[in-house]
Amino acid sequence: MRLSFALALLAMVGLTLPAEAQNTSFSNLLVAGTVAPATVPTTGGSPWCEVGGGNTTFKRTFSAGNFNTTTSPAEISLAEVIYSQGSIGPTGSYTLNGLAYLAFSTAATGTITFPLMSGPASITAPQFSNYLQSYNGNLIVTFYILFPSCKLPIRAVYQH
Repeated sequence: MRLSFALALLAMVGLTLPAEAQNTSFSNLLVAGTVAPATVPTTGGSPWCEVGGGNTTFKRTFSAGNFNTTTSPAEISLAEVIYSQGSIGPTGSYTLNGLAYLAFSTAATGTITFPLMSGPASITAPQFSNYLQSYNGNLIVTFYILFPSCKLPIRAVYQH
């Protein structure tokens, strides 16, 4: 009986420890923040793109003990990304909302995939460049989505 009580007490203490006391690694941590609005305007009916400002989440996935930023994927949610080929209609504009996956080729480049969206791969899975992740009390993530003829800047700040 005493052994059962002692084991139950240890289990309760372990469950009530703060998360930081249990795991000090930031691996696979989902953080919330805000993405800055940005628009790349059209010139004479050419393609344009924009990201709406609003809520965003971010998670960088590291395998056990491997914090290699070159190969570790990331997930980001964006409330509103629009790419327009310059015309209005079902084949001219694309709204890419929700979860997107960043797959890295190098520490600064790769492919961003919007898995729940339909359309050509150049729009639903474009390249990204200039990825930078920094920390100044907040996690700051910046990169460009490279749509056809439209380079969309993404800047998001996450609180930790």
